[in-house]
Amino acid sequence: ANRTKQYLHKISKQIADKATKEKTMIVMENLKGIRKLYRKGNGQGPKHRRKMNNNWPFFELQRQIEYKAKWAGIPFKKVNPKNTSQLCPQCGKRLQDDTIQLQLQRKKSCNNCGLFMDRI
Repeated sequence: ANRTKQYLHKISKQIADKATKEKTMIVMENLKGIRKLYRKGNGQGPKHRRKMNNNWPFFELQRQIEYKAKWAGIPFKKVNPKNTSQLCPQCGKRLQDDTIQLQLQRKKSCNNCGLFMDRI
């Protein structure tokens, strides 16, 4: 338990420090109820469910990142994850699949601002 707490502290501190250095906002999915994704009947096997639900404090990591961001004066926001991988992180317009070549099928591009990135 102490190792997990220490690890979460290190990760959250690194995230807050990077956001401070780059002068960016921290945006995270609202993690409340994330364990509901890994329940019996959702298509995962028992080993996978055990691995995903076993002692990983999702909400605690988010809580630490949020309070460290507020402490450093960094804006923090929780968002609904619906369609976030389909929207451009720079301008908010819809991303287009780039299916020109076989190796580029995982790539997406924005026709509005020209961003080219790997599919999330």
